[in-house]
Formats: sequence, structure tokens, C-alpha cells
Amino acid sequence: MLYYLARVYTTNTILKVYSNAPDGNEPLALDMERMGKGQVWINGESIGRYWMTYGNACR
Repeated sequence: MLYYLARVYTTNTILKVYSNAPDGNEPLALDMERMGKGQVWINGESIGRYWMTYGNACR
């Protein structure tokens, strides 16, 4: 069993999701595109901050 904990800064919300662990040794990918920016933990271990960037920052 895996649980994901995400703190979303834009709405100041904490989300907690439980799911079954995938079979095998394949990498796990989380799609955080709709979450804005925040921090993510998997099974109590922080995997870091995330944020989505759009547009061309090098103008």
C-alpha cells in the first residue's frame, strides 16, 4: 500500500491518497500538472517540491 501526501500552496490544501503499490520494479510517476505548486511525500518520505512552469521565461 502506498500513500501520497501533497501540500498544494495555491489553495493551502493537503491531499492524502492511498493506492496499491504497482507490481514489479518499474519507476513510479505522479502527474502533478493540475496541482499548481507544493510539496509531495510518498510513504512519509519527502520527494521534494514541485511547480508547473508555462511560457518562455528566457525572453
